Amino acid sequence: MDHKNQVDNFLSSVEKQLSDTEKVLVGDDVTAADIIVSILIAEAVSRVATEIPQKIQSFMKSILSNEVVSMATGGLTVPTTDASDNAAPPSDFSLNKVIQKLNEMSISHETYSHKLSMKVEELLENVPLPAGETHTKNVFFKDKKHGMFLVSTLPNADVNTKELAQLLGLQGKVNMRLSTEEQLMESLGVQPGCVGPLSILNNSAKDVTVVLDEGLLADNIQKIHSHPLTNDVSTALAPADLKKYFEALGIEPVIVAFNTKTDQGGKAPANRPPQTKTAKGEQTNAGKQKVGEKKATKKGETLLALQWKKDENFPQWYSDVIVLSEMIAYYDISGCYILRPWSYKMWDIIQNWFNIEIEKLDVENSYFPLFVSQDRLEREKDHVEGFAPEVAWVTKSGNTDLAKPIAIRPTSETIMYPAFSDWIKSHRDLPLKLNQWSNVVRWEFKYPTPFLRSREFLWQEGHTAHASYEDANVMVRQALELYRRVYEELLAVPVVPGYKTEEEKFAGGFQTTTVEAYIAGSGRAIQGATSHNLGQNFGKMFDIKYQDENGKTQIAWQTSWGLTTRTIGVMVMVHGDDKGLVLPPRIAPLQVVIVPIISKKLTTEEAKPYCEALLKELKDAGVSSLV
Repeated sequence: MDHKNQVDNFLSSVEKQLSDTEKVLVGDDVTAADIIVSILIAEAVSRVATEIPQKIQSFMKSILSNEVVSMATGGLTVPTTDASDNAAPPSDFSLNKVIQKLNEMSISHETYSHKLSMKVEELLENVPLPAGETHTKNVFFKDKKHGMFLVSTLPNADVNTKELAQLLGLQGKVNMRLSTEEQLMESLGVQPGCVGPLSILNNSAKDVTVVLDEGLLADNIQKIHSHPLTNDVSTALAPADLKKYFEALGIEPVIVAFNTKTDQGGKAPANRPPQTKTAKGEQTNAGKQKVGEKKATKKGETLLALQWKKDENFPQWYSDVIVLSEMIAYYDISGCYILRPWSYKMWDIIQNWFNIEIEKLDVENSYFPLFVSQDRLEREKDHVEGFAPEVAWVTKSGNTDLAKPIAIRPTSETIMYPAFSDWIKSHRDLPLKLNQWSNVVRWEFKYPTPFLRSREFLWQEGHTAHASYEDANVMVRQALELYRRVYEELLAVPVVPGYKTEEEKFAGGFQTTTVEAYIAGSGRAIQGATSHNLGQNFGKMFDIKYQDENGKTQIAWQTSWGLTTRTIGVMVMVHGDDKGLVLPPRIAPLQVVIVPIISKKLTTEEAKPYCEALLKELKDAGVSSLV
């Protein structure tokens, strides 16, 4: 149901409630319900052109004309039902190229007319939206070396070309400039003021990169409003439907995090001092420093401090922490990141601890190929359906098309289990317990976040086969207990073990257990690691059979369980503070730093032997140390 139908139905229900003689909805006197309903109707009809029944108009006038109500609502009045400056009459959009395409794709949308709006500031004034819905600010850039970029952001985003170039990982000289009117028409087929993410439909040359603000895809955004090639019309789409639109056009947007302004003036947040940017060679207003002088800082402050506080902007704070602490470096492919030595050492610590523990459970390490054939991947229907949207495919070798596409592993069940079928013939071959440390590729469209959700990530995945459900279930619980210990003993993060629902369980599996952590900064739980009882489903698909002690043919019971580099991100979110990274001792790559205090009474030569002896003592005790 579109918005106009919803408004008309609401008006109809209000009209039925009002009799010919009554001036209020309930009782004899005006109540809060009358005021709220009047405001709702006034706001709704200001956005959706529809006729207000005369009875409701009279009712609303009596309510909104009250002096107290008028003052509280800023002089809200009963909207006229004619075409006005703020609400245009219904129009026929069937000839609009974008609307035709959305209908062709069966994508749900709502399109409406409004006053012509050249800039986003005009649009915000002309078409106010309810909470959970947003307009877009759109800019079209051209760079001589790097090409063209259609940038769509939240209305209050701060689009800085230098920062954007860094976010996009552009190398070498970057000189992004606003495109000319001719370039805009040639590449997107629109006039200035009509640009929007939907206009990428006209880019038949596929030479424009779409850049989306992560804020548009945030959980609190229910509808995104943007122009369908003309700036007196807007089309509202759910973020998921905008995603479908891009996918159907073969467009893969680059998702980046833009800083936001607290108002249209772009002032700094109240709890941060305003910063003045000056041209090279100019003096700053504060301090009137000369060129070449260092920027004045208060005692204890540096210019490398976090720009966001944890409770001020949690996503941006997290990004600042992992970058400034030299854990992560961004890469030029969205969703892929460089794990710098500091974070990889943490992963090493987890690996070393985990290897010792799984060895106690008779689990052996191994390694299987990165690639899986299409036939194998699609053998288990539920499994492939669960991963199909995330699978990355190799289709070429050089300039030659492959005879059959090859998938890059999203997980290794379909890679490993044909080998299990070859190796397992007798009950004496069970249990078979293998683990591998590897990378996995899942081509997620959702906003990627370092450590938490990325297109390539590191993990361990255990795969076992057993003679009975009971034995398999013991393995599931043992793996889950190890995951609990990783979080609580190494990372000092409390977790809650439990079961996934039927809808959330592993694709093709029988039952999924999980450990979940709580992130106070976002107020949400996050999946820490999972351990799956696969039942006999994969055994049937891949013919993993054995002869039991009585000579009867049986199907093996299987498990799989995995822990990823998400562990590191969860730890940062839980322990980090407004000063930056905070590490529990057992996961810290460096636990002790020895700093000699040199003075006239203690020279460097005198302090060195003592520091080196202390360093040796600490290292012998297993403490990671540095002088």
